[in-house]
Amino acid sequence: MKEHPILMNGEMVVATLDGRKTQTRRVIGLNMTTLPNHEGRISDNGVLQFRCPPQSIGWSDIFWGNCSPPKSKHNKPIKCPYGQVGDRLYLQEPISIGFGGMGKELGTQFRYINNPEDKMRTVHVSHNYSHSYRPASRMPKYAARTFLEITAIRVERVQDISEGDAKAEGTSPYITIAPEDWAEAGIEINHGHFPSFVTLWESINKKRGYGWEKNPWVWVVEFKKENPHE
Repeated sequence: MKEHPILMNGEMVVATLDGRKTQTRRVIGLNMTTLPNHEGRISDNGVLQFRCPPQSIGWSDIFWGNCSPPKSKHNKPIKCPYGQVGDRLYLQEPISIGFGGMGKELGTQFRYINNPEDKMRTVHVSHNYSHSYRPASRMPKYAARTFLEITAIRVERVQDISEGDAKAEGTSPYITIAPEDWAEAGIEINHGHFPSFVTLWESINKKRGYGWEKNPWVWVVEFKKENPHE
């Protein structure tokens, strides 16, 4: 079993802690002009494979050198960077980190920005920091409070997501009040989790060139939460 870091924004950190988020979709980063109508899967040895139905005779391994953006020249088979089924992810999130405490409690202390009511945790390590904010990307592994066991991995286009999967992504139902004459009665229309996921996806990935309309290939990682520090 291996452990891998994974970043989430504040909203998704809270959803994971609450047990509402059990899936995450991450852009693979493929050059989609070379795979317009293919089917994708992960082989038994963890390599990304594609085939073009229905005339294809079989699955082919995909290499970074022939299927990634032009700047990449690595002729290596593509594997999920988040690990395989059975591996663990440790959640990186924004923290306040410092050195303090008294007696046996003296050590490096962490407070988690996205769950401030959670009590401060002290870890005895050799690193001494002045109290300061650390973004999720700079959170050290020993500060992690949430570990996730990978239960399934697959590949698909992001627009293939179902309403049930959108809910498992930790999104809240998209609710509006309409028409206007219903507002006084407090009547709301629940549009489900799908629109909320699209909005979330756009806020994170559109500026990276992988907006919803691009329909990129994604890793779909399913997990269950572990809490070794509770």
